[in-house]
Amino acid sequence: MTHLRLTTHNLPGRVGSQRAAETIAGLATRSDILTLNEARAHHEHLDGLLGWATFVGEDPALTISWRDALLRMVDSGVHRAYDDTYVGPWGAGPSTLHAAWDPVVTLESRQTGERVAVMAVHLAPSVTRRRPILATSRASWEKRRALYRAEVAMIASVAESMHPTHPFVVVGDFNAPPTFALLAPLRRAHLRTVKTDPTHGRRQIDLAWARGCDLSFMSTTRTPSDHRAVSWRITL
Repeated sequence: MTHLRLTTHNLPGRVGSQRAAETIAGLATRSDILTLNEARAHHEHLDGLLGWATFVGEDPALTISWRDALLRMVDSGVHRAYDDTYVGPWGAGPSTLHAAWDPVVTLESRQTGERVAVMAVHLAPSVTRRRPILATSRASWEKRRALYRAEVAMIASVAESMHPTHPFVVVGDFNAPPTFALLAPLRRAHLRTVKTDPTHGRRQIDLAWARGCDLSFMSTTRTPSDHRAVSWRITL
């Protein structure tokens, strides 16, 4: 049996370099696997973590890091949900959402040989808002929800492509609570999540979904970001 501590955090680039470095170093002390959203400005801090390795796929904003003395990477890849898409100025984030290239790594315990696949994601924002009345705003809302559905479908497909007993965890900023209707395909793919403390204001939107392993909530951590870092325990 292998126990691993998994942490995810949305740490935007507007957080200063020194504070970002301190935040990442602090999270690493209580983690075995660390995934970051909006990580473009933080690669040098990840590179500076002694004893850690990092995988960056096609999207430099998504990273997966792990303790190299504890885990080794045996496989890696990226999965594309959609290309760069103009969604309009309505809602949070940019008017053009960047292509969704989600990294996944398979990590093997150096002690037990047990393996887990970890995928990092960051889904489209503002999809939980009510349907706008204005036509232009409504068009943007519908485009965002279409992209959200596409990425959720891709995640479910990846999970279903694996053997049911192969541990798989997808983690990151879902921009929606676990009860959100558009996340139903994950439940149909036999992925399960757990309740945590709020991660963004009063909402639980930074989530982990797992199948083939046990997942339990550990803690949230306040940082200079508007999101809290979230930690879980994975039992293989």
